[in-house]
Amino acid sequence: MRAAGPADALAVAELIARCDASYGEWAPDGWSPPPDEPLARERLGDPSAWSRVAVEGERVVGVVVWRPLAAGALLSWLFTDPGEWGSGLAQTLHDGAIAAMRAAGHAEAELWVHDANGRARRFYERNGWTPTGEARVHDRLGLRLLRYTVVP
Repeated sequence: MRAAGPADALAVAELIARCDASYGEWAPDGWSPPPDEPLARERLGDPSAWSRVAVEGERVVGVVVWRPLAAGALLSWLFTDPGEWGSGLAQTLHDGAIAAMRAAGHAEAELWVHDANGRARRFYERNGWTPTGEARVHDRLGLRLLRYTVVP
């Protein structure tokens, strides 16, 4: 695992595309993901953000990004390659992000997860994240998201 930066944007976008391919299991019919490379470049280049990538050889197999908010922190990305699901990599990335939030002095963290993504929701709930009951439709994705919070 290492710090991530804008030079990782293409590899991270490719990782997210591999994950997005699994959304067919629960996303609405006809849904297709928007391109993520410009967003990856922006998020990985944000000087206020904390980001890490997990690499296997030259291939990025995981990414986690959080950034500070006015009151707390936002876990904006946690993706692992579908081939890594169940390996513990997501847990390692998650735990590293939580530890960094705690070290930065954040008293609360939030994230937004697709309401139909049961696998992700179960993962976060096992890790102490609590749904707040708030929901919104993501402008770029067009999917309904639920807000979760945790004390790091």
